[in-house]
Amino acid sequence: KNEKEFLVWMFNLGWRCSSSLFNSVRRLPFVNIERNFASRKHKKFIKFAKGYVGRANRCFRIAHRRVEKAWATAYRGRKMKKRAMRKLWIMRINAAG
Repeated sequence: KNEKEFLVWMFNLGWRCSSSLFNSVRRLPFVNIERNFASRKHKKFIKFAKGYVGRANRCFRIAHRRVEKAWATAYRGRKMKKRAMRKLWIMRINAAG
């Protein structure tokens, strides 16, 4: 099995050989070579975009934009929340005093 996998790999890289096993491999469909970085990155963003409407939860490019915007809004929202709580705190202190 390992020899066959190796021959499939060689064939997909464009190698040619006179082996009968290699010739039988040529009829097999293209075997996808593992994509590590891009697919991991894409899967991560698709996972972050879970629950979004339309293609934003399926297509990487759209999901990436939406997730980045969501992160920016969340960052801004955290600052606004602190600002509002500080305002409320000052108002309560002034009302009590």
